[in-house]
Amino acid sequence: MKFKLTVIFFLFFSYYNFCQSNSLEINYLDKTFLIPAEKINENFYFSLNDFADVMELSYNFIYESGKIELRVEQNKLIFTSRNPFAVFQKIGEPLPVIYQLQTSVVIKNNKFFAPLNSSIYPLSELINCFITSISENRIRILPRRFDPGLTSKIESVHIDEINTGTVIKIRADNKIPLFSIFYGTGSLNVIVRNSELKGSFYSKLINPGFVDSIQAYTRESNVFFAFKLNSEETTAQIERSQDSTELLITIYPREESNWYEMESEHFRIIYREAHSSLVRHILSSAENSLKPLMILFNYTPSEKIVINTYDVSDYGFGATTTVPQNFLRLEIEPLEPGYEVVPYNERFQWLMSHELVHITVNDHSNDIEDFFRSIFSKVPPEQIQPVSVLFSLLTNYSRYTSRWHQEAPAVFIETWFSGGYGRTLGSFDEMYFRTMMIDSIDFPTHLELETILSHKSIFLENIFYLYGTRFITYLTLKYGKEKMLQWFKPDEGDFYSGFINKFENVFGEELENAWENFSKYEKDFQQSNINILNSVEFTPKRNISDESFGWVTQPYFDKDSKNILFGYHRTGELAKIVRFDLNTGNYIELTSMPSPSMIQVSSTAYDSKNKLFFFTTNNNQLYRDIWVVDAYSGKKTLLFEDCRTGSLTVSSQTHELWGVQHDGGRATLVYSQFPYEFLNAVYPFDIGDEIQQLSSNSNGKYLAAVLHKSTGQQSIILIETESLKNSLPVKYRIISSVGSPENPSWSSDDNFIFWNAYNNGVSNIYRLDINNFEVTAISHTLKGFFRPIAVSRDSLFVFEFGMEGFIPKIIPNLKAKKLPAIQYLGQKILNLDESLFNWVLKPANKKTEQNNFRAEESYNGLQNLKIQSFIPVITGFQKQKVLGFFTHISDPLLEHDLSIEAGYSPFNEVPAGPKFHFRLKYDYLQKFGLGIDQNATDFYDLFNSRKRGMIGTKLRTSYTFFWLYDNPLKIKHHTEVAYYTNVEFINDNLVRVSEPDFSVFQTNLNIKDIRRTIGSSDYESGNEFNFTILGFHTYLNSLNEFAVEGHAEWDRYFLWLFDHNVFHFKLAGGYHYVNEKIFQARYFFGGFGNREVENTSVRQFRSLYRFPGVPMYSIPAERFVKLMFENAFPPIRFGNISLGQHYLNHIDFSIYAQGLVARTPVADTFVSLGAQIDFLFKHWFNLETTFSAGIAKAWFSNSSEWEWFLSYKLLKN
Repeated sequence: MKFKLTVIFFLFFSYYNFCQSNSLEINYLDKTFLIPAEKINENFYFSLNDFADVMELSYNFIYESGKIELRVEQNKLIFTSRNPFAVFQKIGEPLPVIYQLQTSVVIKNNKFFAPLNSSIYPLSELINCFITSISENRIRILPRRFDPGLTSKIESVHIDEINTGTVIKIRADNKIPLFSIFYGTGSLNVIVRNSELKGSFYSKLINPGFVDSIQAYTRESNVFFAFKLNSEETTAQIERSQDSTELLITIYPREESNWYEMESEHFRIIYREAHSSLVRHILSSAENSLKPLMILFNYTPSEKIVINTYDVSDYGFGATTTVPQNFLRLEIEPLEPGYEVVPYNERFQWLMSHELVHITVNDHSNDIEDFFRSIFSKVPPEQIQPVSVLFSLLTNYSRYTSRWHQEAPAVFIETWFSGGYGRTLGSFDEMYFRTMMIDSIDFPTHLELETILSHKSIFLENIFYLYGTRFITYLTLKYGKEKMLQWFKPDEGDFYSGFINKFENVFGEELENAWENFSKYEKDFQQSNINILNSVEFTPKRNISDESFGWVTQPYFDKDSKNILFGYHRTGELAKIVRFDLNTGNYIELTSMPSPSMIQVSSTAYDSKNKLFFFTTNNNQLYRDIWVVDAYSGKKTLLFEDCRTGSLTVSSQTHELWGVQHDGGRATLVYSQFPYEFLNAVYPFDIGDEIQQLSSNSNGKYLAAVLHKSTGQQSIILIETESLKNSLPVKYRIISSVGSPENPSWSSDDNFIFWNAYNNGVSNIYRLDINNFEVTAISHTLKGFFRPIAVSRDSLFVFEFGMEGFIPKIIPNLKAKKLPAIQYLGQKILNLDESLFNWVLKPANKKTEQNNFRAEESYNGLQNLKIQSFIPVITGFQKQKVLGFFTHISDPLLEHDLSIEAGYSPFNEVPAGPKFHFRLKYDYLQKFGLGIDQNATDFYDLFNSRKRGMIGTKLRTSYTFFWLYDNPLKIKHHTEVAYYTNVEFINDNLVRVSEPDFSVFQTNLNIKDIRRTIGSSDYESGNEFNFTILGFHTYLNSLNEFAVEGHAEWDRYFLWLFDHNVFHFKLAGGYHYVNEKIFQARYFFGGFGNREVENTSVRQFRSLYRFPGVPMYSIPAERFVKLMFENAFPPIRFGNISLGQHYLNHIDFSIYAQGLVARTPVADTFVSLGAQIDFLFKHWFNLETTFSAGIAKAWFSNSSEWEWFLSYKLLKN
């Protein structure tokens, strides 16, 4: 009875959600058929029963179990109601193929209705035909062959002038398959691909607006338009009509500006001119995600949310903050692919759904927070004024939680808003926890995620996503989604209890107990999957090395040497490229590989004939460069700088290099002929369609590749390169779209393609016979196999997943017996709560009315200035206490950044001391600086015996410029001019100046090329150089007096003995042109430098002027040479040493020796030995402090002195 009531309720609910009835038009065998179709929440559904009738398929409708089986001969495709998966069983294949649908199948009037877009591919496989979507309610069915693309004929071009600009309408007789738009010299250029002109194609120019004339022609199946413009300051917005048969190009006037902005109801987006074509879609996606979040969390934004688009990395991402304002940074490029670590569909909508959860949860406030925000705004922590921490906690307490707690709701909602594309249903997550059970790895506590795993694991901070996702899934299964969401909502009666205490209030148990129960539940769940997989004999595997290599690049087989070449990045080692001997398991390093990315490490290719290994740098930030290294000599050459190209592959016969370039949010196929002088762009894909992981066969005629569509479908495709190079319509064939297939590679004879995919929920290896296009599963494994390459006719090299990275294995090239399918933890939520189906977002362009967006404007930093914080402070000035205020004013892009602190000393501790104090700091474009200090205070003078508050006035101006910013190499130039007046002492009031009024000019060139490994706490390898010149001037007895000094420093870091043990060598020297009348121009050495309460660097003994063992600044010198040797030991990390939301993160320890040879009044030679230990603490999971202790002894001029210190540093630099 309960089941029947459930079915009745579901049918009733479905009836009221069917908002529109339609028909699906099927064009098949030159005939047209209409079958019933419906719209459910803006998703187009069609009747499977009627589709089967039209195609003359047999089918079996099992109402009791809610299944329909479609059959062609002995092949069958099974759909199940209320389930977003279709199962395809092919004759002769022991394993079923599972397809994920956009949404679930529903039943109406005894007919099964399936979502059209995501059902096309499984139906294509069943009937062995190619099904293309012509429009929302029209499909065409063709015999199976290469995808010819749709050829459209341009019928007309019409131009209208409107109030806001000019509209160009390009009309075609069919769906316009692909287009691109760009500005040329005085013209706007549009390319419509796979198209041709039809007769008289454009209207006469009546009221042309910005358009003076049109040129149009057809070349190689592409139509080229050049619209000559009468204004240079314009911007263009292009979009397709709803039926995709018309292009609408709107040309707007534009002021000359570096940044532009546009507003919607809840958002303000700030963007570069090159991003303007994406802006409306991004705003629509943001509104589309925010509105259901406002309902879920009963949230109203406290201000318009700022979105700032960037294009300074070759992989996209999002990042948010709610302090001091709601701000979302959006990198617009395609996301980094690999391993289904991040399953996603349309990336902008997907990113918005994730990032806006952070803003919704963290910006949401109770009445108490609202009260403090109304007075102080949302205050960010400021190291110069630590009192700001208190006000930050008062005004935005929700953001001070563990990172896994932050990511958990974002991942949960990202998944269900996207129709199942998210980490809650991710295969990689299942593999991680399954492998954890297999390898008997202890389940970490939630605090150990913060203190150990997020630093030492190869997953780094991705570990928070893994555990946060699983924990919140467990809570939802146990308590339901409503209670789970309550944990993240502010409670009006809650007075800053914190997320740990709130957990107990919501769920009635302590977080630690729940976490322990979660670990037991996870182990039981994974054991059930392990039992399923154990039911079938596994593919044998041969170990060739016991080493885990962390993250790895695509491997390549060198037949001549029997070596495998690949790159890797693992804990404790810098990323590198190696030659791996298949016979011995030994390997040698070819070259180090700076700036690896998180997942792919680097994009690589190997020319086995020329023995050239190609790889990319700047993989994690900025624009990628392509390098090549000789696999035997090790000679390295830069081929293409800042080319933004990855997914490399090379033909071993033609030596053509292919790749995918990311630029402006779009992926474009490029290639270069030997000897690699130019990169030629040959085919830009639509934004949202991302081609990845290219693999060329030996003669270069075909590319196997991964194509990720905006629907979420990921496929292995086969492309003919000839059509690409000749600008012909692109021909490709889909090989497989099952299980997020990836990492294609060819056999040496080009007869087979191999790849890995999660068809049964576990990553196994698959093989395509290129002669008959038969796909065969050739492995069944427990953990996961990846990146297959053939090393002989009967053997494959693969990487097996492990908790510390990927391990090389050899498996046979034989058909697998059977692949049993595992269960997904996220699927249990769907089985428990069908209402999550209703969370799926409707298409953004249909849900959001873009006509309500405010027109584009130039961004003006001054007009966007906002008080970020305004707080009362108590601070210090030498022995005086000062009461005053601190304010921070800036615009969202920090074009203008102003901080002011002013105060008064009311307590009369020093009757003759100054009473009024003022400090101003202003930066423009983060390059130009201006400072005014008048008896400026220093908070830390309240606690320290050595005071920094300086009597007098200092005026300064500065300029900072990067000559080169190419990670890890950076060359920075900083110049400053300062004027001091009425000053008595400098250098912490320990050095008396010879004249109270003087000027100082200094310029510094810093060259830094330093790297670190996974698990480090500081830099570990590389060089840093500093070159500094200082000039002093004063006016004395009607004469100008000058003094000049210059010094240079070299710091060298390298790893030795064991992981994270760093040897640091420092050499420095300086010369001073002596002027006895300007005493302060000398060099002053001495001391550790650390004060009792500190805000500068912890390891100050590394600084040029520090010399532990002798008093601070006690050695004045005219010229010097200084040498230092330091050994920094590996950090010691702790798991569970905590008190409330405060915990010990790790301990650093260093020993060192220093030598100084200088011309000084004290001695000519100084030697020092010392040690320092640092205890780093975390507070409220976001703030950092460090307790340090040090001791040193110095020897000089037949004397010796001891020095020690205890210091507590507030916040992080």
